Amino acid sequence: MLRPTSTYQDMDADGLMAAVTARDAAIKVSKIKDIKVVGAHRQSVLIDDNPVPQPLDVVAKFLGAPASFLASSDLQLAQYIVDHQFKKVKDKKELVFRNSRVVGHQPTGSYRISGTQVVEALIKGVGEVRRANLAEFGGHVDITLVGDKVTMKPKVGDITEGGLRCLYSELLARPPQLEPYVERLVCANGMICRDRLDVFTFETMDKFLEQLNFSIEKSMKFVDTTIRAQLEKAVETKIDHSEQALRQIFESNRINPRLLSPTLAALTVEEDGSAFGVLQAITRAANTAGYSHRIAMQEIGAREMARLETVHCPTCWSTLTH
Repeated sequence: MLRPTSTYQDMDADGLMAAVTARDAAIKVSKIKDIKVVGAHRQSVLIDDNPVPQPLDVVAKFLGAPASFLASSDLQLAQYIVDHQFKKVKDKKELVFRNSRVVGHQPTGSYRISGTQVVEALIKGVGEVRRANLAEFGGHVDITLVGDKVTMKPKVGDITEGGLRCLYSELLARPPQLEPYVERLVCANGMICRDRLDVFTFETMDKFLEQLNFSIEKSMKFVDTTIRAQLEKAVETKIDHSEQALRQIFESNRINPRLLSPTLAALTVEEDGSAFGVLQAITRAANTAGYSHRIAMQEIGAREMARLETVHCPTCWSTLTH
């Protein structure tokens, strides 16, 4: 299960930019001369003359060697394997350090994604940033932000703002991706439009930014048209048995049953006799779930809302959505 190494929540544009700028500045790429297996700490190695132990599992991936074997085998044998593999890869790969700690590797001479340029594009796309969150996973980040370019009021006094979710790895440890995101201000719960996910393939940073800007424009237009219409449809769609509908959504999407109780509690707050209340209960409950469950529930909220176009029966959610 994914767990962020650190999270920053409810930031403004300056705070978000400062966080990614710090990440950019902390990354260093280096060709090394020597790797030594540490006898007393078999989960670590020493690199060159640096006395700070470095994680064996990360260095093992750089070497193309099994970390479990290096950790458990005879010290002399482990060092022999390290030396043998290092000779094979030292001219082809570079180790990547963040704040003097090894976090990965890349081919020699590879370029990196600039987080500051990515965030500049995101901020320009959403307008004045109302709220931004950033989750760090060491090798990549997950950013969500909403702004004032798309503001919707599906119910009187209930404001939802359009935004974006972007995942990227400075070292291309995973392909960058972007998808539309909306956030309801009354309880800061969001929906991720996974069906509109863009994943980028590119050869230069300029090409990536060109694709990113196009995707941002497309995503914000999708929020302003399709999502706006879906929210209005959700408010108009009446549900006779909200709890039954919620249980049906949990079953059909195979949501962890442990999350049902807090979602039912959220339903008591959201209950308004409409599909909007049912879906908002799911995304409201997502706020208190762990990272992986929160993302999944935010995606389910958006997916189920999109299915309301096939509504026929005001009683049974199964016939509403399938």
